[in-house]
Amino acid sequence: MKKIFIIILYILSFCVSFALDAQTDYIYLKDDVIYGVTTRTEFRIDQVNIKLRNGKGRYFALENSLNLKNNFIKGENLKITSNEENVIGDKIFFRNREGKVVDEIKFDLQGIFIFDWSNLKTTREVKRLKIGKIYDESGRVEEQIYLELNNIDVIYSLKIKVEQDMYLGKVIAGEKLSTERSIDAHPAKISLVGEKGKRVEIKIPKSAIIKNELNDELVVNLKFRENKKQSLKKKFEKVEGNKSIINDIFIDGETDTNRSNFGRYTGSFVVRVEYED
Repeated sequence: MKKIFIIILYILSFCVSFALDAQTDYIYLKDDVIYGVTTRTEFRIDQVNIKLRNGKGRYFALENSLNLKNNFIKGENLKITSNEENVIGDKIFFRNREGKVVDEIKFDLQGIFIFDWSNLKTTREVKRLKIGKIYDESGRVEEQIYLELNNIDVIYSLKIKVEQDMYLGKVIAGEKLSTERSIDAHPAKISLVGEKGKRVEIKIPKSAIIKNELNDELVVNLKFRENKKQSLKKKFEKVEGNKSIINDIFIDGETDTNRSNFGRYTGSFVVRVEYED
């Protein structure tokens, strides 16, 4: 029996738009960029370098990027602040002071970064911003110019959520109240939201004060269920959506009562969380 091979040839057509990255050493920001919080901040760059890739190009024209859809970071009020002979408005011509054609231009830039966290899909999007185009003699676009933003550090804020309050349960006056032994008792339960891969230290006080309606006090000793201590170190590994979480952190409490104690006792304590260096 002869084997029959069927070859299907797909012809693909595509269009390529050339892009070039501008280089800079440092970006000065007016405000910190906090993940999910910062929406805009003023910036200043003392020197942006653009070098032609193929030697073609008559001038670079600056443009804001607010009309770009699905971009995490956009530019507003972009302005060239260099005072050079080759700068005319928002255009910089590829020539030096003597009028000779060059393949590299340098200029200072300022404006506003606008952050749209709902459009953050990849870490690459944090590092690039379209700032303009290079045009040839006829006014045709030769290159799309993007600014590298590698020097912008995104600060990931820490969030603590109380999933369940601590309840010491019910006992007869004079007995021990404990989240591990008392009737209907349960520990406090918290979860954390932070930066994936980062380690954190969670701290609680050794004790907390609870009071009844007569301001009688009981001292509640506190500890993490996981290690029986007041300090616990964890790492953000689990991801839900675009967030990294740590959950199922349980905090136990216990206290001794005496026969004069009665009523409902309430109180609170502070949980502190910080990234490890």
